[in-house]
Amino acid sequence: MSEQLTLFNGKSFNPIARVKEAMRQSIKGSGFSREQVVDQMNELARIEGITTGGRAKEISIDLLEKWLSQSADHLIPWKLLPIFCFVVKSIDSMKPLLAPLDAHIINNEEWAMFEWSKAEKERRQILKRQKLLEGKMNL
Repeated sequence: MSEQLTLFNGKSFNPIARVKEAMRQSIKGSGFSREQVVDQMNELARIEGITTGGRAKEISIDLLEKWLSQSADHLIPWKLLPIFCFVVKSIDSMKPLLAPLDAHIINNEEWAMFEWSKAEKERRQILKRQKLLEGKMNL
């Protein structure tokens, strides 16, 4: 008798805590202060014509602190998350959004490795076929 899978399978579809933790770690790893992150995010948001969507016209250090707090009350707007990731030079804050779906976000370097491994697999298959054909020709 096979066991029926539940909808959740023990996975949490609530990424809030993991996104916030990834954001905190990304800032630590960026080498930038929180003030520098805010300044750079505001500059990029201005260039892109993106606002916070709230009463604040721009991102403040207090707003960033709320986005980073463990409380689920304040979340970074999805339209600002790519800007945050660009500023801190890390896509890790986006990864928890797809993790419950068993999907992954990878950077250009990881994509190049993936493409290389596909080409390597194809090369090995061609070599195997080539050896098989060579064996048939020697019959």
